[in-house]
Amino acid sequence: MNLKSERPKKQTQSNVPKGWHRITLGQLVTFHRGYDLPRKDMVEGQYPVVGSNGIIGYHESFKAKGPGVAIGRSGNLGKPFFVDRNYWPHNTSLYVSEFHCSNPSFVYYFLMTQRLDEYNSGSAVPTLNRNHIQPIEVVVPEDIEEQKAIGKTLSNLDKKIEVNEQINRTLEAVGEAVFRRWFVDFEFPDEEGIPYKSSGGKMVYNGELKKEIPKEWKVGCIEDLCSSITNGGTPKRSESQYWNGNIAWFKTGELNDSPLIDSEEHITEDGLQNSACKLWDENTILMALYASPTVGRLGLLRTKATANQACSGLVAKKEVGFSFLFYTLFFKRNEFNSIAVGAAQQNINQQIVREAKTVIPPKSLLNSFNKLVDTLFDKQTGLIRQNQTLAQIRDSLLPRLMSGKIRVPITEDNIEVC
Repeated sequence: MNLKSERPKKQTQSNVPKGWHRITLGQLVTFHRGYDLPRKDMVEGQYPVVGSNGIIGYHESFKAKGPGVAIGRSGNLGKPFFVDRNYWPHNTSLYVSEFHCSNPSFVYYFLMTQRLDEYNSGSAVPTLNRNHIQPIEVVVPEDIEEQKAIGKTLSNLDKKIEVNEQINRTLEAVGEAVFRRWFVDFEFPDEEGIPYKSSGGKMVYNGELKKEIPKEWKVGCIEDLCSSITNGGTPKRSESQYWNGNIAWFKTGELNDSPLIDSEEHITEDGLQNSACKLWDENTILMALYASPTVGRLGLLRTKATANQACSGLVAKKEVGFSFLFYTLFFKRNEFNSIAVGAAQQNINQQIVREAKTVIPPKSLLNSFNKLVDTLFDKQTGLIRQNQTLAQIRDSLLPRLMSGKIRVPITEDNIEVC
């Protein structure tokens, strides 16, 4: 989750919303430090282990019953995590051991609005002490039913986002499976839907790839599939006029093998013109060249954008199609990573990508594949955009609901079981 914290202004007794009251955080919930569990002692099981950065593994036993809430205690301070089942709170976290009949979902979202990282009691290593945060004064609904209604309103948005993410993961898996069957296993269908290789399709040995490929298929390089391959760049950070513009500027950490809608940082037209940045068109494929383990990671631009010099932008030839090029690069990742591991910097370069050998199927088969998989990318893109809108709604509602500026009617439809 990426909820924006907007700390409510301290409310005087006179402007406390009707039906709400001022209490301490310790009266709302009781925090306890999590339990030690070294990685070597973690036995794979069904119970999530929650640390300061969320779920860090799974264990065979649990220490806290779900649903539960934990926050970062060491390192990543104060960030809350909601757990819907029994779990093991790690010693790098503080967990809610008593909810005092407050609603767990409400508590989770409420803690999102509290800047608990400001209560750092550590020196070299940031540390959150429960004794320092439990006396904090807070204003919350007295009626747990209103707490449940608020939690349900926000969690419904997050559940919809999660469903969309699951659908996208399925769509990604479908695209990968189709490519593997057609162009790795060579079981592409003929006009009657009969798979090629297993039905006796003619295969011939290719010395460059050192394996059999379908007769009359060609072998070439990644460069043969592209109309251009160029690297990105970074405008000077010292020049403020180059930054905070409206041109999306991606970094390798933002590539996650899916469509790219918007970036964390943006540059201006001046930044573009006075750097090595390239403005790529929609459907350009970004590929991470540097910084293992991101080497070979991909992103598909769904808008004009640019990227830093750790990325290469590959534009597919029209007759090849961006979907085929995308999955060709995806299935080359292990090869690229094996080269990167042998390098001092664990990087690859543009030349390695250009010269990588690959099969080139007939145009008719490329057309059939792209027609099918292009629609999968379009559906993914639509769901990502929908999730952005849902997240914006959630982030806008969060501080208003938690301050009582917006009240949620208490009905049977929006009440969770305590």
